[in-house]
Amino acid sequence: VIQTCKTPGDFALTFDDGPNLENTPLVLDILKKENVKATFFVNGNNCVDVANTPAAQEIIKREYAEGHNIASHTLNHPADGITQLTDEQVLTEIKGLNDLLFNLIGVKPTFFRPPLGEVTEANGKIIDQEGLKAIINWNLDSLDWKEAHELEVNGTSTVNATDNYLTVLNQSDPTQVSLIALNHDINEVTAKRNLEIVIPIIKSRGWRFVTMDQCLGM
Repeated sequence: VIQTCKTPGDFALTFDDGPNLENTPLVLDILKKENVKATFFVNGNNCVDVANTPAAQEIIKREYAEGHNIASHTLNHPADGITQLTDEQVLTEIKGLNDLLFNLIGVKPTFFRPPLGEVTEANGKIIDQEGLKAIINWNLDSLDWKEAHELEVNGTSTVNATDNYLTVLNQSDPTQVSLIALNHDINEVTAKRNLEIVIPIIKSRGWRFVTMDQCLGM
């Protein structure tokens, strides 16, 4: 399970749980404006049933066409992750999304991120069997999902994704370390605030934005 890139100074922006019909296009607009390539760990049926929603299919096609990595986050994003599933269920989650993405963009994903970031050795054998080359977690967690959830429930939040970025950035030297940042393109706090603030800061501090294949030298 990988949590860092190979080269100090590399900064891999990653996004989980999409596509989302409203917020993912906003994220893509920001990335295009800033000339930043990222990695999208997509689901087949989480926010939207991709197989039966042409607008969602077009978002994934746009992600790929604009030079972003398309990676796997399982077909259905099981709420409790994949560690409690049977091998057959895990195979459905992996192969189902692989096949869906191949039908959409003509390639299968290389990278996998397990829901909740949790994976077992038995899971790993199926992941490897289905052609995925690396399991990717993170070492910078924006906690944007928690901020979004608290805002939705309470109207206010004890968490701020931008502050979480700055905390890690202030402790990290790009000549010494690399960062893989966890975000969720389904959340307004990311699509409408955080990205536009943090991307210029990251650039100004000397980090290089990379996709996951660049991050791992693949």
